[in-house]
Amino acid sequence: MRNIVQRYCPVSESLDESLKQMKAIRSGKMQKKTWRELKRELQEDDGVKK
Repeated sequence: MRNIVQRYCPVSESLDESLKQMKAIRSGKMQKKTWRELKRELQEDDGVKK
């Protein structure tokens, strides 16, 4: 049995967004985040606190 998972956006759109973020980080317009900072931010968005 195959499970089909729906994506929230096409892979190409996700890649384009990632490349835009990389360019913004390299040009100094966006701040780099560590894995821990990203994880904490995602947990706050979900309402989970640790």
